[in-house]
Parts: sequence; C-alpha cells; structure tokens
Amino acid sequence: MNNPISKLDEIDKLLKSWQQSTYPSFQVYEIIKELINELKQDDFAQDSYVTEKLSTLSWHIDSIVGEGNGNGHDGEKHYKWAKGDLNKLKVMAGHPDFQELMDYCQ
Repeated sequence: MNNPISKLDEIDKLLKSWQQSTYPSFQVYEIIKELINELKQDDFAQDSYVTEKLSTLSWHIDSIVGEGNGNGHDGEKHYKWAKGDLNKLKVMAGHPDFQELMDYCQ
C-alpha cells in the first residue's frame, strides 16, 4: 500500500468498524497508528498542512482509547474530529470521492 489514498481508505474502514464496536480494539488502534506513521514517512507528508493533519489525526486516535489527555472531550467527539481530519487528508491526496470538491476549489 504505497498509495496514500489506499492507506487513508484503510484508516477510514478501520475507524468505522472501530466505532461500531462496544470497546475500541487495541489491535485496530495499533494498525491505524502504523498506517499514520507510514503516511508521515511518505512523500505525501512533505506538505506542512498534511503533516499537521496527520498529527492531529494521531492525537484524536490516541484520545479515543484514552492514550492522550483528550482535553476533556469524550471518545465520540474525538472520533468525529478524526473523521474530519481524515476527510481533509483525502482531499489533499486527490481521493476520487472528493474529486467534485477538488474541481470546485481549483
């Protein structure tokens, strides 16, 4: 999975399954964190906005499982914010689901 779009899609899929479970799986957490770390090493992350969004996505993922302080917000709030960061990253990667938005912004 060298393509950032496929990694972002995998994170999205894992986040959705994670949210639907009663207890967030630490194994899914580890896979998501590894995918984020791989994206941080990718050429895709040379843009400072992408780097920032990857960092905040990682922080939200940590906060969902209680690894971060969460700034007093619950896991559901961090899940929504993680989805927002993920969608912004998909736009930056040129994801086909966001092609109409990208065409509009150009």
